[in-house]
Amino acid sequence: MSSDSTQSSECREIEVRKGQVTDKMPRDAFRERFLARFYDPAFRTENESLARLEAIAWDAYSNAPLDNLRTSYAQICEQILWITRASSNAGG
Repeated sequence: MSSDSTQSSECREIEVRKGQVTDKMPRDAFRERFLARFYDPAFRTENESLARLEAIAWDAYSNAPLDNLRTSYAQICEQILWITRASSNAGG
């Protein structure tokens, strides 16, 4: 599978729904959703790195105006995929 097809399947355009909850999610829910991508045991050696990335992502998310969350999520997703691919290539 090419990186373009992986990227498009994991970071697809987000459709903003109207009439839904307008509050930001709590930190625990954000952490759970963020780390869900890294369920593979191969990532356990990077728990500290993932915790740092989650903290950076949380800061960006929690400090972004609600109107900017769509863009922020897309940018964060792109960065996560880049880091994931880079670490996979470095390991073998």
